[in-house]
Amino acid sequence: YTFGDASYNTTGEYPYTFTSVDGCDSLVTLRLTVLPVSESEMTLELTTSELPYELKHNGETIYVVEEGTEPGTYWPEITIENGAANGCDSIINLTLTVKLGDALHLTDYEELEFWPNPIERGGKVVISADFSPAERTNLKIEVYNSIGQCVATHRPTGESLYVEDFHVSGMYLVKVTTGTGRLYVGHVIVK
Repeated sequence: YTFGDASYNTTGEYPYTFTSVDGCDSLVTLRLTVLPVSESEMTLELTTSELPYELKHNGETIYVVEEGTEPGTYWPEITIENGAANGCDSIINLTLTVKLGDALHLTDYEELEFWPNPIERGGKVVISADFSPAERTNLKIEVYNSIGQCVATHRPTGESLYVEDFHVSGMYLVKVTTGTGRLYVGHVIVK
C-alpha cells in the first residue's frame, strides 16, 4: 500500500506529515492491516482432444487452456479477484499437464499404406487398401496432426480413397474406420 512517499506491505501504524498548498501541516496516521493471501495448489490433467478447456470458479471462467496447447507441463499462477473468504484476492498455483489425445493411443488396428509418401504441402495421398463394399459403407477417414488434434474428417463416397488435408509440414496420423468397424492406421510425412 502506498501512503505519502512510502510503500507498506506489513500490518502497522504509519504516521506521515502532509503539507497543504497553504503551508499548513497535517499529521495523518495510517493504520494498515494486511490480510493473508489465500493461496492454494491445484493439479489438472487434460488431453489435447479435450481442448479448449475452461477452468471455472463460482461459474466464472478463471483460466482457459487454448486449443493447440502443446503437450507438456505448465505452472500458471491464477489470481481470483475478491476470491478469498476475507474479500481479498486468492491465488491458485496450478500444475497443468497436457497429454496427447486418446486418438493417438490406438490398439488393435491394421497398418495402412499411402502413396506417394512423403508428399509436399498441399499434396494428396491415395490410400492403398482394398476394402469390401461392406467396409466402404460409412467408411470414415480422420487426420490427426503431431499433437493429437483431429484436423480433418471425411466420409468418402467415390471409388478412390485419398486424403488432401496436409497444409503444414510434419507427420500426420491417418485413421480409417470401416463400415464393419475395422480400424486401419498409417502415417503421412509432409515435407
